[in-house]
Amino acid sequence: AVALAGLTMTFLAVLRSVLVAAASGWLLLILYSLVSVMLFERASIQIDVVYPLSSGFLTLLFGGIVSYGHANRQRRELRTAFSQYLSPAVVSEVTRHPDRLRLGGEKKVMTCHFSDIAGFTGISEKLTPESLVSMLNRYLTRMTDIILDTGGTLDKFEGDAIIAFWGAPLDVPDHASRACGAVLECQKALVLLNDELRTQGYPPLVARVGLNTGEMVVGNMGSERRFDYTIMGDSVNLGSRLEGVNKVYGTRKMVSLATMESAGEEFEFRELDTVRVVGQENPVRIFELLGRRGEVEAGLAEVVERYSKGLAAYRRGRLRDALELLTPAVEIDPPSAIMSSRIQSMLEKDREPPGDWKAIHDLTAK
Repeated sequence: AVALAGLTMTFLAVLRSVLVAAASGWLLLILYSLVSVMLFERASIQIDVVYPLSSGFLTLLFGGIVSYGHANRQRRELRTAFSQYLSPAVVSEVTRHPDRLRLGGEKKVMTCHFSDIAGFTGISEKLTPESLVSMLNRYLTRMTDIILDTGGTLDKFEGDAIIAFWGAPLDVPDHASRACGAVLECQKALVLLNDELRTQGYPPLVARVGLNTGEMVVGNMGSERRFDYTIMGDSVNLGSRLEGVNKVYGTRKMVSLATMESAGEEFEFRELDTVRVVGQENPVRIFELLGRRGEVEAGLAEVVERYSKGLAAYRRGRLRDALELLTPAVEIDPPSAIMSSRIQSMLEKDREPPGDWKAIHDLTAK
């Protein structure tokens, strides 16, 4: 009886729910006591009560302590693992509801973020290793804090590049809006950081960002001994490409059509062009994130309106009309200057748009 009671309590103690184990264990102990009393009163059969009950109680108590400690250790390990790339609020939510975190990989519609520092190689050549590391750590800390504070997840650092995403491990319905807001806050923080760096003899930093929204695979990927919580898929590749496309148009904050549509009316965008990026066959419409609605400067708004009209004329094949609209802003607006240069090159070579003109610009570099 003692051994049976101990084995029964041990089995209950290893159940997933400590509360279920405790309730079931106490119920069995009570039933055992009632049965022993009934046997003694009705059949004068006396069975040992003290040792089985003591064995069961101590086993249940010890098992409960072990299970509680194991659960706490799992929560600590989970918190430690995810605290490197999740905000404290999200880590707390994940540890309270670990069932909401699917490890291994799943498809979700999310928004990815890719950014790097323009001309970083040239900057690094002018600084000592110690100064470079100090400057880079300050930059990465400021940017990452904003990403995490907006509910984003840090994927990884690749030198000066920051890869992040919104929408996992917890569902965030407004992931595109959060991503756009984070980019704008990062740009503001970078202005303040550059003011500090300038007084210390550092060169100013310019960050380029690409955002894309779409279906991605997210989860723990790698080997059994080493893995990362990361994202992959065509939508991720496009986000990475958009960061680089900033160099072509002289912009700093580029998003896809999907991100623009998902972000809603809270932000203002400027459509730049329709391009075919390296590695993808389907053309995509690209947009510049200008700012929150109502916060865009009046001067920029006028330039954007002229650019939009010029882009529309360009797409209709009316190159001279497009050039006339774009020319007044070439000195102050890089996209206007770049588009004007492209149109001038076409006109000089007498390359009039063909009848099936699609106005798709094929990019040759990442």
